[in-house]
Amino acid sequence: KTGRPILDPEVADYTTGPKIVFPATTGARNWHPASYDPATGLYIGAVLDMGNMIFMTEGQKPYKARGLNNDAALIFTPDVKEALAGFPPAFGDAVRKTPAYAEALKNPASAQIRAIDPLTGKTVWAADTAGWQDRGGVLTTASGLTIHGGVTGKLFVRETKTGKLLKEIDTGTAIMAAPMTYEVGGVQYIAVMAGWGGGGYPFVPRYSAAYNRYNTNRLLVFKIGGGAVPKPDIRPALEVAPPPPAQAPGVTAATIARGQGLFFGNCAICHANQPRSITPDLRRMQPATHEAFREIVMEGLLVPNGMPRWDDLLKPNEADAIHAYLIDLQGQTRKDELEKREITADSPVGQNWLVTSGLKPGDRVVVEGLNNAREGAKAKVVPAGSKPQPENGAKASPATAGN
Repeated sequence: KTGRPILDPEVADYTTGPKIVFPATTGARNWHPASYDPATGLYIGAVLDMGNMIFMTEGQKPYKARGLNNDAALIFTPDVKEALAGFPPAFGDAVRKTPAYAEALKNPASAQIRAIDPLTGKTVWAADTAGWQDRGGVLTTASGLTIHGGVTGKLFVRETKTGKLLKEIDTGTAIMAAPMTYEVGGVQYIAVMAGWGGGGYPFVPRYSAAYNRYNTNRLLVFKIGGGAVPKPDIRPALEVAPPPPAQAPGVTAATIARGQGLFFGNCAICHANQPRSITPDLRRMQPATHEAFREIVMEGLLVPNGMPRWDDLLKPNEADAIHAYLIDLQGQTRKDELEKREITADSPVGQNWLVTSGLKPGDRVVVEGLNNAREGAKAKVVPAGSKPQPENGAKASPATAGN
């Protein structure tokens, strides 16, 4: 009757324990510009169905000036199942018992451009986007066109009444902003700001143009009969995470766990630690960065680059604990990623080959799905000859590693 959200504190109050809350902080319909078309009466915009796992650390925390002071960390529902493996068993059990966990497994996330009848709330037509981060702004025109971009780098032109796709243009640059239109000298133009970035976009999904091409922020303008759009250059292939330094003397499992909590409470809001992130992936720090870690965090060495100093919120031993956690994480990341290496296989043995150099004890080799294997990609390890089982109806991983 009121149109206001119906709150359910019992399932959403994360101060009493970890909760999966819908919608996510990315919003459901409220972030990206929509458009109302008077001719059809349709309200057209991006809609996201996704939640967050939100949690706090135990104990009352003192107020920190200039801090967020929410003591909360969040993980999006597509990542919850995998993320729970890294938390204490009691924490994971508490999350799995929540009713929302089953919903998160059933539908981790979906995103669409939807045409909604605002008088009934019913969806008239919908078009799936590439993923939950693909939810750009929309323009409708008096001529019956709906125009929107995608983070895939494509500009889409649809029939407003039906959603039928009339044309798509591949620009090679992610498009999140709403297009706009204007006329000069009797010629109509469509303009849109293109480029990846902004709050809520700390890492780049594989389906985004910014994952495979350099992120060139630019204004794109189109007209009927216009020329081809020049595309940014292709990015170089990802490399395996470099080996981390040894842990400092005295670092224990408790130190690493403490560092993990401090990282999620202070750092993870910017550092998503994902490939192609707009902020540095701290799982791939180079030796010089490790050496200067405390100077960067506590003394502001990289303030000119946008990395603030944290000596007003963190103590030196807390910065060291965060560093210990990241060293441990980098080692695990390197262990999990595929590495391209030259080997020597001199002679066949039945249907196999005898490898005489290039491998060391404990190495595991990809034996199936080689065409889909990429250096730096993660592989699900299964015994040679067995078939990986898909999870939650998903397709099995194309690259598997055998012993």
